[in-house]
Amino acid sequence: MSVEMLQEANPVPPDQTAGSVHEERAQRLLASILTKEPSRSFVERLRVLAPPRLVRTIAVVGALALIALMFSVTLPFGGGSGGGKVKLTPLDRAAAAIPNNGPIVHVVWRQPDFSSYNSKMTLRYEEWADRASGADHVIIRKGRRVLDIWTGPGRVGRIGKNTLLVANSGAYLLGGIAGSPVVTLMGKYKKALEQKRVVVIRRGRAFGRPVYWVKFRCTDVAAGGVLCMERIGLDRHSYLPVAEEMHDGFKLVRQWNRDHTRWFVVQSNEQSDALMKSGTGVPIRRHILKVEMISREQAHFRPPEMRPPATK
Repeated sequence: MSVEMLQEANPVPPDQTAGSVHEERAQRLLASILTKEPSRSFVERLRVLAPPRLVRTIAVVGALALIALMFSVTLPFGGGSGGGKVKLTPLDRAAAAIPNNGPIVHVVWRQPDFSSYNSKMTLRYEEWADRASGADHVIIRKGRRVLDIWTGPGRVGRIGKNTLLVANSGAYLLGGIAGSPVVTLMGKYKKALEQKRVVVIRRGRAFGRPVYWVKFRCTDVAAGGVLCMERIGLDRHSYLPVAEEMHDGFKLVRQWNRDHTRWFVVQSNEQSDALMKSGTGVPIRRHILKVEMISREQAHFRPPEMRPPATK
């Protein structure tokens, strides 16, 4: 409240002049109001300055904000048992990324013909593997040519269709397609994720996508076998495998002999980052298009009758 407001509320008669008794009373009244004003609470001042509806609205909003804050502190998020939000690691997300958990591992990928001198992804694989029985079905395509193979326990096989390995292709093409470790690798990768035996080693790119490169925990190449040489690229958005590479096992280091008279080379316990190449110089790298673990019904997995070859 100002002097002007008091003067408007208590106009000075025309016959009075500045400094009159009326003006002195107005000044004293204003001074008393100003001395009492600081003692007012925030709510009291708000009631004076704002309409009642606005005061009620602010009170409701404040109460809701307080309730939301209480729930955010006391309720767990992301499956945790305590308060606060649980932060999932890339490997936690990777373990949950592969669809389903059925007995059939289904993988689709592309790779070069490692027997040729061409590093382009010219071979397309689609493979189904039964983790329980060991039965396996793979279809390999190169352009319009197809090789359809069923393999049963004991590596007994049956060729369903073959326009890929023809007479003039011989061992040249067979060497490039022999062995298809990706399905077996994906089954072991899934199990290793559950057992916390996979580690992230770096970020990078693979086939145009940003990825996390991961490897298996491996301290001994003899015990770990081929898994010690594997690298898998996980898409940073879906956390699914999109790339697979083979590396040269463990690094070689030079050491002195006991007499310090000569060097000799030994294998270290540190996994190598050098990309392995085929005999023709083609990097052993595969582009993974799809990974899933599904039921036998979803996979239409019905192995044909396979008999071992008759022995003489």
